[in-house]
Amino acid sequence: MRCVLVDPYATRNVDRLAASLTTLWEIQTVALQDPDSLLMDILSTADAAISQGWNQSLSRKAAKLRFLQLPNAGTDAVDWGTIPETCTVCNVFEHETAVAEFALLTMLELRIDLRGLDRKFRGGDWSGSHVSFGPLHGELAGATVGLIGYGRIAQAIAKRAAAFGMTVVAVSRREPDDPILEWSGRMTALDTMVPHCDFVVIACPLTTETRGLIDARRLALMKDSAVLINIARGEIVDEAALFVALSDRKIAGAALDVWWRYPDDDDPTPRPSRYPFSELPNVLMTPHVAAWTEGMLSRRWTKIAGNLDRFASGAPLENVVRRPKSGGPPARRPNRSPLQCLGYREPTRTTRRTTDDQ
Repeated sequence: MRCVLVDPYATRNVDRLAASLTTLWEIQTVALQDPDSLLMDILSTADAAISQGWNQSLSRKAAKLRFLQLPNAGTDAVDWGTIPETCTVCNVFEHETAVAEFALLTMLELRIDLRGLDRKFRGGDWSGSHVSFGPLHGELAGATVGLIGYGRIAQAIAKRAAAFGMTVVAVSRREPDDPILEWSGRMTALDTMVPHCDFVVIACPLTTETRGLIDARRLALMKDSAVLINIARGEIVDEAALFVALSDRKIAGAALDVWWRYPDDDDPTPRPSRYPFSELPNVLMTPHVAAWTEGMLSRRWTKIAGNLDRFASGAPLENVVRRPKSGGPPARRPNRSPLQCLGYREPTRTTRRTTDDQ
């Protein structure tokens, strides 16, 4: 069976995939910049593909595709109308541990200002110490964190926040039912939750309903001592309204790991916003790195390999986000020798065909 890795995120992890497979696959990689003839040659006979996105151009070249594995959780880049009707689509998670740890890190930093204390002390400044009876820094214990959305990431944050002695509340599309939560409600109760929170963490997907969810009116509902943390998608927050709220100190601060502008071929190093958030001292800015850990990649590609193994053996797939519309032919079992039946593992064949270092 043949699996094609399409975009740079997938192709850069071909070795991780090959190392984790237990069934026999021919793995090939292509770059979106490859000539159409090469893309057609490779994709036309693919049983499976791994790609962050999918569009009509890819679909025309992969008419026999029966399994599309997204190497991430988000489905923003998928044009669902272009996927063959016989194709199953799955995504993968395994980033919740890293993102949850990152969220707690931002809370601690914004309460303690470890960077500032370090910088001052290197210059001989003992302020902030009991020695000089300096200003006191904060604690997380006793603070209230409000989670917008209660999926895997938010649940991981809730578990860690509770361990710090924080009060955890949440709203979600379906009202969460978790004993770790002191209070929960549907998304319609967001305006009720926000005024009581010391930290508001955005952990919901970007949809038509959540685009611009945190606007000027909802920012005005927050405490002036509260902090907004966005580890979801930039467009969930009104860009201009947030800049004004931070500039005017209507809220105490923000930790932003997701943005409104991202690199592309035309501009590989864009400013992440139309507004100069970098000039605001009450903002922590990071370039979408919360989940970017070795542990996440290792867990994620092990799961992806497991799904390819399940597909090859006809077993149920994990994290299915769209099933075939018309059934389609069942996944065929690969021919197995007696040695394979006894547990012998043949090496995975890996063929790389790219025009650049992806």
